[in-house]
Amino acid sequence: MPGLKRLYDECKISNKGIYNSLDKKLQGALDSFEKRQGAVTINKLEAFIKEVQAQSGNHITADAVTLPIADAQWVIDDLISP
Repeated sequence: MPGLKRLYDECKISNKGIYNSLDKKLQGALDSFEKRQGAVTINKLEAFIKEVQAQSGNHITADAVTLPIADAQWVIDDLISP
């Protein structure tokens, strides 16, 4: 997700380990999506959302959590009801 990199570059994600963890979750979701594994993709995106929420106000600024969560939720919603 290019926006995730931008958030890290703008120091809205302050910890490289957190950034890498989130990026890895998104890459895993993309890999499962490309394999047409909808349920797996949803699970990986839900894990991504939970980590973003958990880091809100800690290693992710509170104002920066909305966009990545909304993007992930949009994909989940689209997979649930295409």
